Amino acid sequence: MLFLAHSNINGNSLDGNVNVANAFNHYFTNIGSELASKIPSCGRDFNTYFSRSFNSSFGLFHTDQTELLSICNNLKVKTSTGYDNISSNVVKESICNIVDPLMHIINSSFRTGIVPSCLKIAKVVPIYKSG
Repeated sequence: MLFLAHSNINGNSLDGNVNVANAFNHYFTNIGSELASKIPSCGRDFNTYFSRSFNSSFGLFHTDQTELLSICNNLKVKTSTGYDNISSNVVKESICNIVDPLMHIINSSFRTGIVPSCLKIAKVVPIYKSG
């Protein structure tokens, strides 16, 4: 259990584990958008940097069972989970049962360019080291 009864964050003195945890949560959930808002706009469209059109220069090939099984077999066995609360250990144990629907989802995303919203979410857990 983590005990942070008193902490100083951004010059503000905070008391209590809940207040400190909430301050860390606020910081880590907002840092990306805050930093992005500080990037100045150059006012130019990105296409002006290219000397010619690259409409068909990028492509994705459909995946197959062999590729997915290979990737899954190379996953590190961990009990920690992502946003979906599924560990790599569970995926490795069940891949033979889910490889076909997983392949369908991935290939549909490649074909349509649409990625399900739930696959765009990351679970970020800050780990206190020291100091």
